[in-house]
Amino acid sequence: MRNVFRPEPKPDSKSPEDRSGDGRYAWQPITFHGVAVFAAASYQRLFWVQTFFAVLCAAAVEWGLSSAWTPVVRSAVRSLPNEPSTRAGQLMYPPSAALLLSESRHLAILLKPEGVGSETGATQAAAADVRIEFQPHAVRVCSLFGCVLRPYSKGQTICFTRPEAIPWWDAWEPILLGIVAIITALFFMAVWTLLAAGTFLFVRLYGYFADRQLTVGGAWRLSAAAFLPGALALIAALVLYVLGIADLIRFLLAIPGHLLIALIYLVFAPLRLPRIPTVAPPSLNPFTEAREPDKTSG
Repeated sequence: MRNVFRPEPKPDSKSPEDRSGDGRYAWQPITFHGVAVFAAASYQRLFWVQTFFAVLCAAAVEWGLSSAWTPVVRSAVRSLPNEPSTRAGQLMYPPSAALLLSESRHLAILLKPEGVGSETGATQAAAADVRIEFQPHAVRVCSLFGCVLRPYSKGQTICFTRPEAIPWWDAWEPILLGIVAIITALFFMAVWTLLAAGTFLFVRLYGYFADRQLTVGGAWRLSAAAFLPGALALIAALVLYVLGIADLIRFLLAIPGHLLIALIYLVFAPLRLPRIPTVAPPSLNPFTEAREPDKTSG
């Protein structure tokens, strides 16, 4: 027996294309339809979804650093000598100092005293993706893109001994990781905003010629949401790189690759928007359409 005081809700009879015009369904920018719904959603809803994806990216970067880099730095700090190692802006090398402080396939930290050539063990970490060399007068950072040399500050004392470096690193490691996480989240939020600002006018024009219900603000929100699925692909590439399944070159190729994913969404997501009611669908031929019978005739 039906309860007249609590009637059953009517089933949702809207088609997926009709729901594209309702911003209440905007919650997952994974499918083409899911991205298209953000055209009718509010900016607050888009902002919180972007924040969620930015936090995911920051967590992935945090995990990558904690798994690939910080163990190498922690091991290098504990391999430092106990004797003082700087004097008047020059790095001094005690006899007990090891040339290779720590190494992995992602990062290598080594000492390179003056006069040490490539034939010694100081450069045996060339296979690492990033190599940090502490030289007598400067620190050099080398990677796939080349090397950057930064001289030591004159008159500055560098705490490069084990008793001083271990407490410093143990105290600053969580703080530095937290700063990197915050900067990463803000960076992705800013990049998605700039990319949406550079593409939404083309999306609006594309939706106009496709006879879709799309405003200028909706085009910007749709463009911003279209870059979120590529972030998941970038996170997957980072995970594969940290685990050693993918090398550095493949990981770097994933950076422009995730932008191609966004381009695919920018092409197909606007087609999931509802059509303009006054425009007939292209499948309807007005010259072959059957005429309705004249009801006034006998």
